[in-house]
Amino acid sequence: MKYLDLDAQFDSVSRHLGKPRRIEKADLSGDIYVGYYYRRVIVFKNNRTGRISAFHICDSSFATNRGLRIGDSKTRMVALYGNGRVQKEYGSIGPHDYTFHDYSEATEFNLGDYHVIFFTKAQRVVRMVFFTRVSMTADDFNMGFLKLGAPFDSVVVRLGKPDSITSSDWGSIGYWYPKVVVWRDDANGTLFAMDIYDSSFVTARGLKVGDSLAKLEWLYRDCDWETRPFERIGPYDYTFTDYSEYAVIESYLILFMREGRLVKILSYIGVWD
Repeated sequence: MKYLDLDAQFDSVSRHLGKPRRIEKADLSGDIYVGYYYRRVIVFKNNRTGRISAFHICDSSFATNRGLRIGDSKTRMVALYGNGRVQKEYGSIGPHDYTFHDYSEATEFNLGDYHVIFFTKAQRVVRMVFFTRVSMTADDFNMGFLKLGAPFDSVVVRLGKPDSITSSDWGSIGYWYPKVVVWRDDANGTLFAMDIYDSSFVTARGLKVGDSLAKLEWLYRDCDWETRPFERIGPYDYTFTDYSEYAVIESYLILFMREGRLVKILSYIGVWD
């Protein structure tokens, strides 16, 4: 799409568009993804690579390679792209913390090396989002300032005094707080695991306690994961009678659900199966 090429160096955008109206970091992914807001387009840069990771088209002056523009009908979209995956409940896309309140429907297409989502309202295309496939990284297993493998003392400084402390049979010590339990690896003094019950802690992709199964499927659609009835997980010999099922994301991010809603997030360093 003109000079906007996913995974291209961001310098090409600066040369064509000049100074943006504002620059914002993606709230839920630290300083990795930065949004550059122009009048007609929003471009996201991966700060680690300096490349374009996503862009939003908000203006009819841009056309896709197949000729679709903002304002075109949903019928034309289907004629050009076929039937994609329709999503009516959404809040975020990948690591980009977007909230879409003004659209009635989103349709996603996997076009090989990239994805495109067309947002429609009243049967008209009102926004286009192009983004590269987001692979799981170490950040996906962290929760805000809770970073697996970090020195445990730094965690306690942020959380304060726990309600209780318990030891486990596998060499970890649990620090129990009202809405989170953090586990210390007794051998090296690092954060080994975390149990999250509080919606104030959010994954790098934007998932939090209270979210729906539909949102989980939307955010982690490009990951290796499955849902199944709960029995037991790794070294954690717990009995979870309050949960109906759970989803395992890339082995070590476990999401517990009850009646289609997320009620707990367990993330841990995978040293046992």
